[in-house]
This record gives sequence, C-alpha cells and structure tokens, in this order.
Amino acid sequence: MLSTKSLELSEIDAPQDEDVKNELLNLYPLPLSALKNKEYESIFNKEFQYFNPIQTQIFFSAYNSDKNLLVGAPIASGKTTITKLAILRLFSKTSEGKVIYIAPLKSLSKEKVKDWKAKFEFMKKM
Repeated sequence: MLSTKSLELSEIDAPQDEDVKNELLNLYPLPLSALKNKEYESIFNKEFQYFNPIQTQIFFSAYNSDKNLLVGAPIASGKTTITKLAILRLFSKTSEGKVIYIAPLKSLSKEKVKDWKAKFEFMKKM
C-alpha cells in the first residue's frame, strides 16, 4: 500500500551542514570472507575477491546496520555492490522485507531485477 504522507525535514536523520562529505579512508581492502557466509560470498566471487575502497569504508553500515544509507559516489565506484550488501542484510533479518531500487532508466531497473532474482533466489523470492 502506498502512503501519501510526506516526510517533514525534521523526520529525516540527516546532517544539517549542506556541505557534508566523508573523506575516503586509507583502509586495507576487506576480503569477501568479511561476509562470514559462504553463500553470500558466492554472489560476489565471480566478480572480485576484495571489496574496493568505497565498499570497504561503507561495509559495516550496509551489512551490519539497520540505518538508512545514502551513497553518493562516481559512476562505476561500486554502489551496486553496496546495494547488494544492504539486500543481504535485509533478507538475513526478515523474509518479509522489500527492496526498492530506483534507476534513471527503466531498462537498467529491469536488468537489475533479473540479475538479483537469480543471485538472491536462495534467500527470498523477489
């Protein structure tokens, strides 16, 4: 069911400073084993063995936290992998979860849904 309630700015847990950004930390890349789940590792292991610097920095927030997350990063910087981490978090907590993916092109959204249905089939029917 769609809600027509609009959010007030005070309801959003966001920094008040308009020019907020986090500098990329110089961290060692996290290996896939940081997922601590062989099935989850299989989702990524054909793509890479280590998370990139942006993914490493945001890993805990996406994979171990239930807080909302907004990632602003350049094209091809690994944002889709961060989305997959958040999906794994959601479906590991509940089978009733729903994922909303927004993309600038309808064809891109359809492509992701098809790919994710196959990759996450062992967890939940999307």
